[in-house]
Amino acid sequence: MKCILSAAENLYLNFFSSSTEQIHRKSFAFSELKDKPIDGKFDSYGLSKTATVPWF
Repeated sequence: MKCILSAAENLYLNFFSSSTEQIHRKSFAFSELKDKPIDGKFDSYGLSKTATVPWF
């Protein structure tokens, strides 16, 4: 897994599949902090397009 911050400040991770040997790129966008958590579904990488995650 590589973590890369591009010049445009968009964070993305490259995940390598050991079964298919493919690279899957997952991009991340940060928004304003929320007052309450938002529930949602998570994919096999533990990521969600809708759910919020704690900010530490």
